[in-house]
Amino acid sequence: MTSHPLRFGLVVAGSISQLEESARRAEQIGFDVVLLPDHLGMPAPLLSLLPMAEAAPSLRVGNMVLDAPFYRPALLARDLAAVDAATGGRLEIGLGAGHAEEEFRAAGLPFPSAGARVDLVVEHAVEIRRLLSDPGHSPAPVQTPPPIMIAGMGDRMLTAAARHADIVAFLSFGTREHLVERVGFFTDAAGDRAAEVERAFTFMQVASTIPTTCPSCAAPPPACPTTSCAGR
Repeated sequence: MTSHPLRFGLVVAGSISQLEESARRAEQIGFDVVLLPDHLGMPAPLLSLLPMAEAAPSLRVGNMVLDAPFYRPALLARDLAAVDAATGGRLEIGLGAGHAEEEFRAAGLPFPSAGARVDLVVEHAVEIRRLLSDPGHSPAPVQTPPPIMIAGMGDRMLTAAARHADIVAFLSFGTREHLVERVGFFTDAAGDRAAEVERAFTFMQVASTIPTTCPSCAAPPPACPTTSCAGR
């Protein structure tokens, strides 16, 4: 059985100078990893990891999460390898299905169905692992490959993580009971792999009240009825 140390990560946003300062502060406080989201209107999710990694040399860096449908696996793998090399092997790859249809439209990209987006996450996870495990890949990453995280809460995303991820991130915006049920679903889906996969619990907010809507689609938790929601 694999034993995973307890780690703390922080998702940050802002200008490049703000990201650098956030990374320094996170390092001082004792965080282990800093992560960037992937949205239009925000700094580039991979390039911006480099100044953060330089500002906080003890931290690992990554994304929460890259929208897989924005990319093609071979091109993304090339950029991920370059970032891992530039950071001295501190990259953690984060993959998600994406949910903001308006961002796809703004980028001139089709917005696939929820099922098709999950399929793209699986395709990226499999291909990126294959490409970055190849000792002949150029550019060469330091980690071969960097750990791959898949984030979600729906059955298909958790099944994808159970089969293909090194880290599963549970997007926690529901009740405690819902989270416990989702962890149980993942554990059953992962079978013999369950102990090998690191679990990450991503809290959207910390408050004394229970949220009444999903931050992605504004539907009531624990489940979102819309097929376009990131949690599906």
